[in-house]
Amino acid sequence: MIRIRVTYILSILFLLPLLSFSDCAKAQDEVHYLDAQLNDTKKRKAVYRREMEKVSDDLYTCTVYDASDRVKYIGSYKKAQNKLFEHGEFVFYHPSGQIESRGRYEFGVKVGSWERYTASGGRKPDRYYDPEGAAVIRDVMGG
Repeated sequence: MIRIRVTYILSILFLLPLLSFSDCAKAQDEVHYLDAQLNDTKKRKAVYRREMEKVSDDLYTCTVYDASDRVKYIGSYKKAQNKLFEHGEFVFYHPSGQIESRGRYEFGVKVGSWERYTASGGRKPDRYYDPEGAAVIRDVMGG
């Protein structure tokens, strides 16, 4: 009787991490296929693949890959009004793997200073996106 309980307890202790890992794996990843303009499309028409991981109820981190599995960009999305908006820090890459640009989005609109780089890694002039202009755009879009 005691031997059965010990075996049962050991089995449960062994299986619990596996069960919780499989639940996490199911909940974490979401894959979206994108066309050349980064809009959702069917897998057979896709130019890019966006892999998303849920961080909280309304926040996702993502990596977008091209057809050759090179990283196009890394960033985060926020869900609002049943839509996903770029929100937070983003880094875009040249096909060479060098950083193309990095900056911040607020609900789908670029804000603040964005660093820019050439394909060989040299600096280009930064671009500045006025946060007040972003607020006007969000108001017009109903966000």
